[in-house]
Amino acid sequence: MSHPPETNLAHTTNWVSRFVPARSVPNVALATLSELGELAEEVNIQTGYCPKEPDVDGVVGEVADVLICLGDLVWTTFPDEEDRTYVEMRGFDLSGFSDINPATWLEAEQAVSRAAKLVSDLAIQSHSGGHDDTWEVIAGFSSTLADVVKDLLATARSGDPSITLERFQEILTTKTAKWASKFKDTRPGPSV
Repeated sequence: MSHPPETNLAHTTNWVSRFVPARSVPNVALATLSELGELAEEVNIQTGYCPKEPDVDGVVGEVADVLICLGDLVWTTFPDEEDRTYVEMRGFDLSGFSDINPATWLEAEQAVSRAAKLVSDLAIQSHSGGHDDTWEVIAGFSSTLADVVKDLLATARSGDPSITLERFQEILTTKTAKWASKFKDTRPGPSV
């Protein structure tokens, strides 16, 4: 019997965040910005701006990398489990994946920029004493995150308009396991 794919990104990525060595919000923000740079390059290749061959991961794989980093960024930014769960449930909902239309490449460029702004804002807030943890601020952040995630998923659909949620989840799971394999720990994670 086939089970439907998990429709929340955090379900796929959180097990890694639990055991990766301690890191700060700025550490994770820089890693996320680095992955956004790789996604930006793939988008530029697709638009013809960058005269290179696409990476084997392509746009879809780079979107997956960015989403994994965003999951870790939420994990490190919101150590309070109740706050983090609220953000994850609203910001990482993938249930409407099949209804998301592919982005135009201009929209994909804008999606990368919006994601970079979200990440940069979190890093700046962490340098100035952290985020304001009022429910209004957390709800606003969750809404912005949901918009960024939807834009990134539309970008992934531009890279492969036929991709399904099941296939995208397989890519996320494989990439998460690969990322986790870089860290030595005996705690179990999902098998790939």
